[in-house]
Amino acid sequence: CHLKISKDVLQIHSEHYKSTAQLKEGATLVVGAGDSGVQILSEISKTKAAVYFSGNTNITSLPQEILGKTLWWWFHKVGFLTAHKYSWIGKMLSKTGQPVIGTDVKTLFKKENITCVGRTLDANAKTIIFEKQTVSDIKNIVWATGFKPNFSWIDGIELDESNYPKNYRGVSKTIDG
Repeated sequence: CHLKISKDVLQIHSEHYKSTAQLKEGATLVVGAGDSGVQILSEISKTKAAVYFSGNTNITSLPQEILGKTLWWWFHKVGFLTAHKYSWIGKMLSKTGQPVIGTDVKTLFKKENITCVGRTLDANAKTIIFEKQTVSDIKNIVWATGFKPNFSWIDGIELDESNYPKNYRGVSKTIDG
């Protein structure tokens, strides 16, 4: 939860979000443009309450199925799921943003009760400042900002610029074993 935001505003991480029944009546802000954020945004928008979306709106969406097969079946067939990061497929995939799967985001963002406000810049009490506007009527915030790994418990580990262990195909260059 963000400490600059009033305690009157319900804040919940997507990990703990189960349904709209958990939310207070009134406007909701969903922060995060991954699968969870977009799915939660879609669900909340069905209540007809005002919903603000803070995150990248320039995201790709892919269907859950193509030609009667799941997207994951196709990913397996073309080698996306088994490619290591040093292969040409791995290098290509690491340069692209992760798509949202199973939700048509362009259609979702056009819904009348959804307002895309850009990235969140600052907050104080009940006012939140975004790239595109400032909003003061938010009653709920769903943080769908993902998770970050923590490798601090591993003695001697060397991390790369993305804070992941330096390795070659899963083998550490700094720790034996």
